[in-house]
Amino acid sequence: MIAYAALGGAFGAVLRAALSEKFNPARTGFAWGTFSANMLASIILGILTAYAGANGMSANAEMLLNAGFCATLSTFSSLV
Repeated sequence: MIAYAALGGAFGAVLRAALSEKFNPARTGFAWGTFSANMLASIILGILTAYAGANGMSANAEMLLNAGFCATLSTFSSLV
């Protein structure tokens, strides 16, 4: 299961870095890349949670998508 979290985390980290590089201004202004990464992760996590509640989801899929991808994409990974 750790491998699934690592794989999801790798994709989440790359997407977060890409959003930050594309939308964060050079040390001035609002951090739109960080904001968009956090909002996207929250929306995806909400959809996945609703889907898992209604249809069920394997533990490996939850680890890949929730604990890996969404946690790395957003900053809530620092709270765990």
